[in-house]
Amino acid sequence: MIPWVILTGGESRRMGEDKAALVVAGITLRDRAIAAVDEYRIVGPEVRGGPAHALVSVARQTHDEAFGVLAVDMPFAASVVPALAEAWSTCTADALIARDEHPQWLCGVYRRTALLAAAEHFVETENLPLWRIGEHLRMEYLNVTDPVILFDVDTPADLEWASSRLRGESPDTRPRTV
Repeated sequence: MIPWVILTGGESRRMGEDKAALVVAGITLRDRAIAAVDEYRIVGPEVRGGPAHALVSVARQTHDEAFGVLAVDMPFAASVVPALAEAWSTCTADALIARDEHPQWLCGVYRRTALLAAAEHFVETENLPLWRIGEHLRMEYLNVTDPVILFDVDTPADLEWASSRLRGESPDTRPRTV
């Protein structure tokens, strides 16, 4: 079983409020993420400095060989979590990341020692884009054919679309966030 880190601490600049508490089709984003995994730890606003800094902080504190990461603002990602867990059981890479058109760095599994070694390439991980650490990891990808699965809620329009989609009222095409 993979322990998961649910990241809830973004600044939510475009949304203007705490995304974890947002309700999508009757369920908060936090509760949706929790329901997607068996074992979890919530890393929230107490860890400042962005997702890369949060993951490196977790890696320094845990003794688990590997851990999954799931951003709280991805209401459809629950469907990919079991596939990531299954693929990780035979993965020999440093990280296994879900991707559609692009890698979704906040939906994947990371090997703790490799993540720490990759972070050593930088003087500081605060405000460092996670893909920069990823440049120093041996990566494998889990290809997701439905781009809705890795959709993240960044704006009020995204929230409305996700809610409509989960109620079966929205078109299949996801909105583009600018």
